[in-house]
Amino acid sequence: DSSGSGDSTGTVYDPFPIHSDTLEKGVLFIERETADYYREVHSICIKANKRFSIGQATETTNWQHNKTYIVNGIYKKNKNMLHLRLSADNLKPIEHIKLTRVENPNYEFFGTWKIKNNVTNVKAYFKSDYYATYSCDTTLGL
Repeated sequence: DSSGSGDSTGTVYDPFPIHSDTLEKGVLFIERETADYYREVHSICIKANKRFSIGQATETTNWQHNKTYIVNGIYKKNKNMLHLRLSADNLKPIEHIKLTRVENPNYEFFGTWKIKNNVTNVKAYFKSDYYATYSCDTTLGL
């Protein structure tokens, strides 16, 4: 059994495609810390391989938050970190999401979401089989 593959380890996410030479697709779910708890605030359609990631807000995020954005990112193997830059509706500032891989059955990443000087703690996980369910195939493409 491999950790993070949804097998008997009890993991609820799919491993983010940091080892894949081919293009992988899925949805990255991000929960932000508010007061004393985390709540899901973003789902991002993602296409990625081990070098680069691109994405955009899912239709669900658009409806719930009336916010559209695009995302680009890179995974830094030597630091086990996924760095995403998010630009909402071509406005400044660019938001920075820095996620570090962790050993947790419910989340693959913990990190921060920074907008100017405001920093929020976040948790994230990836689900490859949700790409079509969240209409990513019609918005980000097949």
